[in-house]
Amino acid sequence: MFKTSSWQQLWNDQEGQGLTEYALLIALVSLALITMLGLYRNALGNVFRNATTVLKNNSTPIVLSS
Repeated sequence: MFKTSSWQQLWNDQEGQGLTEYALLIALVSLALITMLGLYRNALGNVFRNATTVLKNNSTPIVLSS
């Protein structure tokens, strides 16, 4: 069985701590983005729908002068 000192070494071992912190940070940012997209999905849809309508109804050709 493990000695008490082995358990203390395992408990105090901080190897991989940075990776865990980055993973938690990425998970938190992802959750925030998903929440924001869920809250603003109708507004974002309207923006793209309006842009599509404007582009479809624009009958003036764009002339590039050289």
